[in-house]
Amino acid sequence: MTKQKHVGLVVYAFGTPHSNDSNKALAGYVCQFIIQHPNIKFLIYTQNDIQFEDSECLKITYFSQLHDEDAPPTLRIARGAAQWARHRVDKVIVVAATPHRWRSLRDTRKAFEEAVVSIPIDIANFKHPDYIYGDEMSYWFDPKGTQIRAASRIHWEQRERILRLMPYPIYRMIAK
Repeated sequence: MTKQKHVGLVVYAFGTPHSNDSNKALAGYVCQFIIQHPNIKFLIYTQNDIQFEDSECLKITYFSQLHDEDAPPTLRIARGAAQWARHRVDKVIVVAATPHRWRSLRDTRKAFEEAVVSIPIDIANFKHPDYIYGDEMSYWFDPKGTQIRAASRIHWEQRERILRLMPYPIYRMIAK
């Protein structure tokens, strides 16, 4: 008899509050993904800004965020995910908004390396549910959101460009 595989879904919020369209889209994608794979046991690690309507049937662990903290650094969430995943899952799938995928995947892999957690890590590639044509990135930004960097593509790209070009050892120190 083979042991049932446990897959960890590490879901990164995109903006605040939890009621913004991007975070709802991420939660909706996770639910659809789970339904499409009924033979896999999923465990979820995420932030408070990702809320699931039918959470009783899901195994969710929320990242413990400081009360006065608007949005924790991606690397800190990834470090929490590494500790959470150890001895719980056989594989990790990172779920993040399109603009945030590159850094979410990189930070998750780096955090697992730091923690010496050897679990395969993959990325979920999906489109925003409102995407019809053109630039899919634009659908993720919410001008009514309370987190400025996720409210517009211009704000996001200005910050993201700096974070991508920053040497990783410096980024690691800043993201503590």
